Amino acid sequence: MNQIEYSIFCDHAGVDENNKLVLAGVFDKLLTKKLPALHKLMFVVTKYVLPHGSYRITLVLNQEDQVLAKTTFDKEIDSNLNSGSHIWQIENLKIESWENL
Repeated sequence: MNQIEYSIFCDHAGVDENNKLVLAGVFDKLLTKKLPALHKLMFVVTKYVLPHGSYRITLVLNQEDQVLAKTTFDKEIDSNLNSGSHIWQIENLKIESWENL
């Protein structure tokens, strides 16, 4: 059971002193008056559920065949089933067109 439960786009994400996920400026659309556009800073928060094992996880934000942003991280799961969150910071995301974004 390898599963992504959700991915959330927002202006800022972090973890507070109580280990709670903090999201600010959650959005589901990118808006601009003209193209090409540059999104200076955004975060993608992904919650996953994984069984025991070692993983190399890759998250990709793409537009048709073009990769707009990509990140890879390693995760070791010691328990039988573990859920966790990954905070991905994306800087200077360039959007050339709205085709299949």
